[in-house]
Amino acid sequence: MTDSEPPASSRRRLAGRLADAVVSPIMGAVDVESVVEQIDVQAIIEQVDIDALIQRVDINELIAAVNINALIQRVDINELIQQVDIDALIQEVDIQALIIRVDIQALIERVDINALIQGVDIDALIQKVDIGALIGQVDINALIQGVDMNAVLETVDINALMERTEIGAIVARSTTGMFGQLLDVARSVVIIIDLLIHKVLGRIIRPRGDNRPGVPGDIDDVVQTSLVSKSETAVALQGHFAGPLSRLLGFVTDQFLIGSIFTAAQFLFGVAVALVAGVSWNPADHRLLTATVYVLWAFTYTVTPLAALGRTPGMAIVGLLVVRADGSEIRPRDAVVRTIALPFSFVLFGLGLILGLLRRDRRQLQDLLAGTAVIYTWDAQLARLRESRAQT
Repeated sequence: MTDSEPPASSRRRLAGRLADAVVSPIMGAVDVESVVEQIDVQAIIEQVDIDALIQRVDINELIAAVNINALIQRVDINELIQQVDIDALIQEVDIQALIIRVDIQALIERVDINALIQGVDIDALIQKVDIGALIGQVDINALIQGVDMNAVLETVDINALMERTEIGAIVARSTTGMFGQLLDVARSVVIIIDLLIHKVLGRIIRPRGDNRPGVPGDIDDVVQTSLVSKSETAVALQGHFAGPLSRLLGFVTDQFLIGSIFTAAQFLFGVAVALVAGVSWNPADHRLLTATVYVLWAFTYTVTPLAALGRTPGMAIVGLLVVRADGSEIRPRDAVVRTIALPFSFVLFGLGLILGLLRRDRRQLQDLLAGTAVIYTWDAQLARLRESRAQT
């Protein structure tokens, strides 16, 4: 005889079979999706305590089960952001980990940098930045190499910069001292006298001008000397043809230096001969040799600096420069021809020098033969700076 089943267990199995028999046909006949569409989900959500629900739900498991990308496509992100406490969210987010995962370049391309900068408190940002550490990360040499300094300097008004700072005063006080200031004054006075001579001669005679393009400028009617200072006049006439007085002073200075150096050399040579050979040396007893050496010395003194620098020491003191007639740099051949032709300017009562008084380009005989011209060229800007500082 077998054990009989408990009555309770028999009843549960019977109820299950009955439910299957009744519910299954009903569920098979019901369109579940239609039923879901008939449900007012919003009304159900309003009746649900969302906070309590969230506390009971394992959010991490829920997120793992949800297709986040598909969810984001259906969510109005902008409206969601407006509802979020951004400050609290930032505090909870690992910013460094977020930055590592973000494509910064793509983000920058989508951001309006100008609008972003306008919204930033630059002063507060600078106070938080370690400037020293930032500079330490910058390759200064590479930065400088990437800057076109010529283009930068072309945009800078050097004169205005010096006038607005103390740089001009420092330069004016520190360069060449008292001798330089006196020399600037002397050069400016000489230029004024040159202008007066040209104007007087211009009223007496009106020679033809040399209007070829590219030649140094004529100084006639360049500035009104009665309206500007001597230094302003000197600045305006830089690069223009030099006048007779400045050229004469340069020539006289050179002759003085040639004679002085030659005399000193003669004296030293006489002392050396007396010490070595035990005999005295009298230049008067060797006039032909002395004259020949003097001519060679004067030629060398004139040609060497003229070919190398475009000016002799005397010209440099006065502030003159020898250039070719078209304004280009003088060549050694031009220096030799000009030096050889110079004595011929004194022939027949100095007609070669007088020729320079009659021409608008002030070129004398030696200039015409060598194809050269003499122009003013010295740092008149510094002279004007000194004068303006002295007046203030």
